[in-house]
Amino acid sequence: MKLFITLSTCLTLCLPLFSPSGVFAATTNDPQVKQWGFTDTKTYDAWDITTGSKEVVVAIIDNGFDITHPDLKDNVWKNKNEIADNNKDDDNNGYIDDVWGWNFVIEDTNGNGSIDPEEKIGNNTVLPPVEDLPEEKRYRAALHHGTAVAGIIGSVGNNKKDGSGISQHIQLMNVRVLGNAGSGGLARVAEAIHYAVDNGADIINMSIVSSMQDNALRKALDYAYDSGVSIFAAAGNTSSFLNVSPVYPVCSDAKDDVQKVIGVSAIGEEHHSAFFSNFGSSCVDITAPGVGIASTMRYAPQQGFSKSYGGSWSGTSFATPFVSGAAALIKAIQPTWSPSEVYEALLSTTHKTPPEDEEEYAHLYGKGLLQIHKALAYSLARVAPITPLTTVWSFSPQSGFVYATHPKTGEVKKKIYSLYTKDADQVIQVATNTKPITIAVSQDSSRKYTITTLTKRLRKMRSFSIDTKGKVHVSAGDIYGDSEIEIIVTPLYRSRTLYTVYNTKGDVLFTKKLKTLHKGAVSSVGKDASKKKHELIVAYNTKEFPVVVRYGRDQEEIKRFTIEVEKNVEALAVGDLNGDSVEDYVFTVGNTTKRKLLLYTRHGTYRKNIIAFPSGAEGVFTVMVGDITGDRKDNIVTALEGEGVSQYKVLNHRGRQVRGWHIIDSEENITFPTSLIPVL
Repeated sequence: MKLFITLSTCLTLCLPLFSPSGVFAATTNDPQVKQWGFTDTKTYDAWDITTGSKEVVVAIIDNGFDITHPDLKDNVWKNKNEIADNNKDDDNNGYIDDVWGWNFVIEDTNGNGSIDPEEKIGNNTVLPPVEDLPEEKRYRAALHHGTAVAGIIGSVGNNKKDGSGISQHIQLMNVRVLGNAGSGGLARVAEAIHYAVDNGADIINMSIVSSMQDNALRKALDYAYDSGVSIFAAAGNTSSFLNVSPVYPVCSDAKDDVQKVIGVSAIGEEHHSAFFSNFGSSCVDITAPGVGIASTMRYAPQQGFSKSYGGSWSGTSFATPFVSGAAALIKAIQPTWSPSEVYEALLSTTHKTPPEDEEEYAHLYGKGLLQIHKALAYSLARVAPITPLTTVWSFSPQSGFVYATHPKTGEVKKKIYSLYTKDADQVIQVATNTKPITIAVSQDSSRKYTITTLTKRLRKMRSFSIDTKGKVHVSAGDIYGDSEIEIIVTPLYRSRTLYTVYNTKGDVLFTKKLKTLHKGAVSSVGKDASKKKHELIVAYNTKEFPVVVRYGRDQEEIKRFTIEVEKNVEALAVGDLNGDSVEDYVFTVGNTTKRKLLLYTRHGTYRKNIIAFPSGAEGVFTVMVGDITGDRKDNIVTALEGEGVSQYKVLNHRGRQVRGWHIIDSEENITFPTSLIPVL
C-alpha cells in the first residue's frame, strides 16, 4: 500500500498581513521585519543575544524552496564536496550533482513516458517548478509552501530586503519530497531524513503530515535523533484530537520513552488555539504563531511570479519553523548540544497562562508559547566560561628549567628546575578544577618513551614506559568523563595504530586501529556538549590529504573531514577563537617556506590561514591555544625556537598580533611552550 503525505497548511490565501506597532529591541533594516509572531515570541529581544551562525544547518523537508530568492540565496546550504553539472557523484553520497540538495519526488525527467531505474532515486532539481503553470494554480499556497517555511526559519537579515528569518545567519538545506500539489509518497521521507543527517543537518523541519507511518520512517527518525539532529514537526490542520487519531511524523514518538520529535501546534494573535490546529498532549509539545504570518514567496518574475514576500499564511506549517528557527539560534550558542538539551531549552522557557484545566491546556499548547529570548538566555547561561591564562609555561629540554612567563608583559616570573623536564620531548599541562597536572614525555636511545605525571611543583607522581617503533605524540584529557586524566599516544611514523589510550598508571584502556597505514598522527582534546569531559580529536596524514576525526566517549566517530593541503599536519590545538562557543581547530603544516597556521571550525569548515612568522624564519615552530588577553576568546600562541632566543607571538582569530615576548636563555638553550589542555 502506498502511503501519502500532505503539506500541513491552510490551502487558501488570507488577507494581507497587518504589521503591528510596538516597541522592538534589536530589529533590522529589512522593510517588512515587523510582524506579530516575532513580537509575541520575543524574537527581536533574542537578537540582542545572537542572530545565528553559518555553522548551523537546518534541513527543510518539504516541497522545495526557492534557492535563487534574493532574500534566501545567501543562506542556502551548498554541498561543497560536489562539483556542479559534471554528472558524477563526487562525494560518494549516492546522489549525482546534489550541489543544492536533492529532490526525492519520482518524476519522468527524460520524458520517455516511464520511470527509469535512475529516475527512482530522484534528481537535483529542488526548485518548485513554475514554468507552464496554469493560472488557477499560480496562487495556491502549496506552491509557495517550502519557500515560506524557509523564510521564517532563515531568510537573510539586515540586507534591506523583504523581512528577516528568525535565524539571520544560517544554512538552509533544500530536501524536496512533495510536488507542487502538496502531496507525495511517504516512503521518500525516510530517505530524505537520511540524506539530511548524512549531509550535516543539525535540525530538521517537517511541515508535513501523513495519516500513517511505516517502519522506515520510524527508523529514520531514530537515526536522526541518535545522530544528534533535532526534529520539529507540524501538528496538522484538521482540528483532530491526535491522542485518538494520530498523524505522522508529529506523533511518531508518542509511545516512546524518549522525546525525539517536537510537535508544534498553532495559535492566532489573540493567543487562542487556531481553529484548524490539531491538538493532543501525546503529540503536541509547544505552540507558536501560525495565523497571519508573512514570509518569502516563490520568486520568478520572468514567469509572472513578481512578488517576493507577503501572503498571510496560516497553518501549523508556519508555526513549526518558528520553533526550528529558535532551535537554530540555540545551536549557534551551544553547537554541541544534543537534541534533548535543545528541547529542554525550548520547553522549559515557554510562556504559559495559568489554565483552569491543565489537561486541556496541554492538549492545545503543550508546554506553552515559544519564547525565543528566554530560550537563548537559558542556553547562554550554560556556556562554560573561558578561563584567562595568567601564566604561559615553557620548558628547556637541555637545561630542565621551566619558565613561567607573564603573558601581558613577557616577564619571566619564575624559573623552576625539574629533573623530569630535562631531555623531555613534550610537556603537557592539564588544567583541572582541583590541582593542575603536568605530564613530561621523554625518549631514551632505545625508542622507549617514559611518561611521567608531575605535581604543580613538578614533583613526580607516577611514571610508566612504552616501547615504540619511532617517535610519538602525546596529549591528555578526561575523555571518559570519570574525573581521571587519560593519556593519548599517537605514532608519528607509518602505522595502522592511530592512537592508544592509557591511564596514568600505564594501563592500556583502548587502542584505535585503521584498515590502512597512516603517515603519522597528532591529537588534542576539546570539550563535549556537557562541558564535563573532553572529546578526542586526531589528525592523521595520508597519501592524499590529512584527515581529522573527532571521537566521543565510547571512541565512536562524531565528525570527520579532510584538510586539502599537500603537506603533513604537524601540530593541532583546539579552542574558541572568536567567542561564539564553537571550538576552532588550529593546525600547523610542514615543509612550508612560511610558518603558516590553518584555521578550521569544529564542523570542518575552512576559515583562513595565518602567516605567523615570515619566510626564512629558522627554528622549530610550535602552537598552543588559550585566552591570553582576558576577553573570553582564546588566542593562538605561536613560538619559534632558535639558538638561545625563543620568540613568542600571541595572535587573535584574525591573525593580528596582540602580544609578544622573547625568552633569552643565558646558556643558549632553546625553550618550547607546554601544550595546554582546557579546564573542565
